[in-house]
This record gives sequence, C-alpha cells and structure tokens, in this order.
Amino acid sequence: MRPIVVEHQARYVFAGQVLNGYTKVIADAASGCGWGANYLAENTQANVMGIDFNRQALAEAKRYFTHPRLDFYQADLLDSEQISRLPRVDSVVSFETLEHFPKESVPQFLANLKRLCPDGQLIISSPNGPLFSPYFPKEGRPWFPYHYIEYNPSQLAEILQSNGWRVEQMFGQRFVDSDLYFKWAKALYPIRFLLKKTGMSWTDKISRLPFSLLHRLAALCDTEEVREITNQPRQPIFLTALCS
Repeated sequence: MRPIVVEHQARYVFAGQVLNGYTKVIADAASGCGWGANYLAENTQANVMGIDFNRQALAEAKRYFTHPRLDFYQADLLDSEQISRLPRVDSVVSFETLEHFPKESVPQFLANLKRLCPDGQLIISSPNGPLFSPYFPKEGRPWFPYHYIEYNPSQLAEILQSNGWRVEQMFGQRFVDSDLYFKWAKALYPIRFLLKKTGMSWTDKISRLPFSLLHRLAALCDTEEVREITNQPRQPIFLTALCS
C-alpha cells in the first residue's frame, strides 16, 4: 500500500546487485535519513559514505545506522569546495535527487558527482516526467511541488552525457501501458482541478488523492523491480541510468 517506499527500496537493491564486488567505496548522494546507505553497507563489500546537507536527516542517520563500514558527511552537493574536501569514491548512487535541482544548477551537481567519483560509476534515478506528472501540459510544472524538472529517457541521457557522464544502460520501474495510464489520469483530473481550486496544501493527504490513486493503479500493473528499458510498448514511470 506504500508503492513509493518500495520503489525507492528497489533502487538500492538494484544498486547493491550492480556494485557488490566491483567497487571499494560507494557514495550515496543525497543519503537523507540514511537507510539506503546502510543497506549498501550491509549488502555489499564496500565502504559507504552518505552525503546530505540536512543536519536533522544526518543526525537521525547517525543515530540509527552504525555499520562499521558506513560514515555520514554533511555537504552541499552544489558546493564544489565542500565536495572537494570529501574522500574520493569508486561509485556514486544518487536517487530522488536530480529532479530537485533547477535547470541552471544541474551542470554543477553532475560536475560535483564527477569530482567525487572521477573514474567510477554513477547510478542515478529520476521520475519519467510525462508519466509521473501527466498534468504537466495543463499545469506547466511537475506534480510534486519539490520537483523542478522531470526527464523523459532521452532527456535524461542527454543531460547526463552533456555533463561528463556516459550512459551505459537505461533502466525503468513500474512499466505501464501508457495509453491506459493516461486515460486513468484524464479520468482523475476533475478531482485534481477541484482540489486545486480549494487551495489545499500538498501536505494535506486529500490534496494528493489523484496522485495516490493513479500511483496505486500503476503499482497493480507491474512490480517495483528495476529492469532494462527495451523496445516493448510498456513504458516506465521511473528511470534509472547506469553511467561511467
């Protein structure tokens, strides 16, 4: 009943499978409350460093997660000087982060990941904009108020490759029939429109009702497993790129 949580967990499972045995030091940028970084420490042979700017999140991470191969650092991922002071790593994972930066900050963010990991791998995720925010054409912005840009597969590949990362493979989660998905979204839009008219905050659960219903319907269509994107007609709601 909480598909977003299991989708996020599945990305770390995927990263652990890809990186285990092939890397000595992994950075989780941004690590939030730390459970994903802790998962990587427990399920790979690597040392793991969680990086986040939020003091409260880091305090919680340090309190609950004390694996001997896990450390947490406070740093702004847009600050080159702060990133330069951190240890170098062999691999970086960055989940649910890219879409939180405005367009003008994305090159700096990706350059800092390269500074942190000059010769290794990057595993990075983003919502697939057209599916994750189906009302963008009507509203002119992503559904989540905390997201600046959500990329489709070609846009994600372009932004990564134009900023120093070579995309080796593109993966996805929650593969759905896009025609059917957009029909569901269209049917739910009157609810979205009326709730917006009331001026409800996104933090109010009822204001997220159309999103919750649409996302739960999508969860019924497919598992949260991260799989390679092929030429199949079904399209993923979430994207994950493996880069070097």
